[in-house]
Amino acid sequence: MRWIFTSLFVFVISCFSLLIKPFYYKNVLNNKNINIENYQKIKLLELPMSETIIPLGFTSDAKKILGVKISIGSDLYSLEDISQVPFVVYQLNNGKSELIEGNIDQLKKLDINGDFLISIKNKETETIDIYALELDNGELLRYECLSFNTNANDIFGAYSPNRQKIYFSSDMLGGYGGYDIYEVEHLGAGKWSTPRNLGPNVNTSGHEIAPFIMSDGLTLFFSRKPSLNNDNYDIYVSTIMDDGTIEVADIIDTNINTNGDDLFIRISPNNNKAVYVTKMKNSWCFYEINFHQ
Repeated sequence: MRWIFTSLFVFVISCFSLLIKPFYYKNVLNNKNINIENYQKIKLLELPMSETIIPLGFTSDAKKILGVKISIGSDLYSLEDISQVPFVVYQLNNGKSELIEGNIDQLKKLDINGDFLISIKNKETETIDIYALELDNGELLRYECLSFNTNANDIFGAYSPNRQKIYFSSDMLGGYGGYDIYEVEHLGAGKWSTPRNLGPNVNTSGHEIAPFIMSDGLTLFFSRKPSLNNDNYDIYVSTIMDDGTIEVADIIDTNINTNGDDLFIRISPNNNKAVYVTKMKNSWCFYEINFHQ
């Protein structure tokens, strides 16, 4: 009789878990001091299909976004000379945002501070590598190809809050599909660990790209294209536990995802703003989200 009761209890708990899972992921940001049910979504910019913006991240004061503006079809990643990269800076102010474009030298006028990661093609290997970019009051303090880069394409890196880990996408051999998401840890003296694939709870036979880790160091966002055919990219979320295990990723079930490709989400260090990019049928849209706490 006891085993019947125990089995019934486990069954009920399992069904309850399935029922609450969608609600958990819909409100996962609430658990991180963001109210996903109460936010303002603002279209900052709409660009023709021929060009788009890739946000690299928020500045240290969380008031600006540093990104790059690229022409679709151009070989941006071959620009090994950092002075040629077309940077953009957005001063965020609840939709009344100011866009400034310029090269690395012009960033000196804008008081840009922070650590960023940018992808640049290696002309010798013809693969894409991740570079560290450190700015202090607009001055370029460091521009360095990082030691963990592989002989594959390593793209769209993001630091953990303490800068001791980097999450990035790569099409290196041994993955689950096209591009997978990997993690490396800083070992000191400019060295990084061997890339660790985040496994099947994050990666699939499709593409997973553009990861971002929140200020808690645990909540991971990324964009997934479930198959290599005609599916769109949507933004997904997962949690990296303290012991390194990773929960099964699920789609963000809100109006943030659209019927286009939703990419490059970046959330401010104080968790009150986010930006991301959407590829629609005839244009690219750059959005700002203001979370009301």
